[in-house]
Amino acid sequence: MERESILCWIERLKSNAQALIGDCRSLKSHACGENGQIVDALLDALVMDSEKHQRFLLAVETAIENIMMSRLNEGAKIGQGTIDYFEKPKKQAERPLKSVETNR
Repeated sequence: MERESILCWIERLKSNAQALIGDCRSLKSHACGENGQIVDALLDALVMDSEKHQRFLLAVETAIENIMMSRLNEGAKIGQGTIDYFEKPKKQAERPLKSVETNR
């Protein structure tokens, strides 16, 4: 999946979580009567869960951005010649073999 596509989905999920938070808070103002406390507690739980999802999505978005920046920086280093994965290893100067004397 492409970076832009992933970030677009994350943005949509964050937007949906924000809309749910707004709807829950709006409904809380209408919760009343005998079951009002139960509905109020349920809506509070939904708000907290959606806020947790937003924080998680922000962390994922930040991680994706950091990974992409890291890859871009790595690519820049390759282009500058700092890192060259395709460079052939340099040969070491060949040394003449020493004769080995044996004691018999």
